[in-house]
Amino acid sequence: MRKKLTNNLFLKILSVIFAFFLWMVVVNIDDPDVTEIITGIPITIINEEKITEQGQVYYIEFPINQSGSVMVKGARSIVDKLKPSDIKATVDFSDVSSVGAVTINYTLPEGVQLVTKRVEMMRIVTETLKSDTFEVSIVTKGSTADGYLVGDHKVSPNRVKITAPESILNLIKKVVVEVDVDGMSTDISTQSKLRLYDGNGKEINYAENSDITISATTLNVSINMLRTQVKNLELELTGEVQDGYRFLGMNCDVTQIAVKGLPSKVTAFSTISVPASSGELDLSALTEKTEIMIDINRYLPEGISLRDESDRYVKVVLDVQPLYQRDLHLAMNEIRMENVPDNMDLTYNTEATTLVRLEGLYDDVNAILTDEMNPRVDLSNLGAGIHRLTVSLDVPDGVEHLNSTDIYVTLTEHVEETSEETSEESEGLEEAFQNGDASQAESTSAEEENITSLPEESAED
Repeated sequence: MRKKLTNNLFLKILSVIFAFFLWMVVVNIDDPDVTEIITGIPITIINEEKITEQGQVYYIEFPINQSGSVMVKGARSIVDKLKPSDIKATVDFSDVSSVGAVTINYTLPEGVQLVTKRVEMMRIVTETLKSDTFEVSIVTKGSTADGYLVGDHKVSPNRVKITAPESILNLIKKVVVEVDVDGMSTDISTQSKLRLYDGNGKEINYAENSDITISATTLNVSINMLRTQVKNLELELTGEVQDGYRFLGMNCDVTQIAVKGLPSKVTAFSTISVPASSGELDLSALTEKTEIMIDINRYLPEGISLRDESDRYVKVVLDVQPLYQRDLHLAMNEIRMENVPDNMDLTYNTEATTLVRLEGLYDDVNAILTDEMNPRVDLSNLGAGIHRLTVSLDVPDGVEHLNSTDIYVTLTEHVEETSEETSEESEGLEEAFQNGDASQAESTSAEEENITSLPEESAED
């Protein structure tokens, strides 16, 4: 029998359950005192105006969750049913110490005793409340439609008064309203929420801070949309360069400029013109390559402005260079004789030279070689006698042949057999003309009688 009782598991469990119920009955009859820790007790602040009336705000440094904690003692029947809200915790801000500490006072229900305050003090930090006025700026988001820009914009009110703890007020660096202009080509009129940003671009959330008050948080915004186009730039010269100088050309660093304005005004013109009457590009006083800065704003139609202010000044280069003269002396053997008549013999003074005076830019005139000029005279259709002929020259573009370059040649009829006297007479006639002796040339034509100077002297003429 004994073995059966000790080995029966069911009887053992039944015994435990019976013992528990018996203990419960005894406890409920006796109701002994127990201790309990109660946490999360809400703390009520009284006399808060003792701080706020001095133009200050406060922050609770401890306890962070603004709740108290105590250990209490009382009958189990009471303590077991005790809730945090059944205990009243208060702090009186009229008793705040100089270091910001104030005692937490707990009031317990009847039948419950305070054993100890687990959270005994509240610590607060006070800060001065200050006000300041800020300009409101407009910030646009997105990209306007092609060919359009954000123009004049206005926000109302354009200034707001912000009252906040000094530490927060000092953080505020930008006060803005944001407007979405993505794809817009028409004027905008809307309302936008005020936003505050610190120096790092981080937004200050004033909506969740009751210590921050703002005179207006929703503002009216209006934005004008402007048309933009690229216009051709036309530059007109005035005046002529002085004698001895040459204008080589004009160079400008831009040919087109982007402008903006109301659509009706932007489409009303096609070019930006700097007229000759402005006198901006006057060649008459220039003696060297000159840079001129032109203020384009002076030549924009009314109501039109530059899309980019960096385009305001345009650099124009007027290239004016001095001219140089160079004298070359052509020897007779350097001149090609063309179209000598078949029945004529040609003679000339091989020692004679003739002058070529050239004018042009320094590098151009000094680069010319004699053979490159291809010096030549045309003897076609000439009869017997002494002839004054002008030498034809090929000179490069930009180089001018200033003087008449002349030479003297003699044509005599070709004779198969000639006497010594005839030969000597011909030679004497040629020598007379070469030496300017008009008395020995009486048989020449009237035109030939007027030629009395040496070849070198006539060249200098």
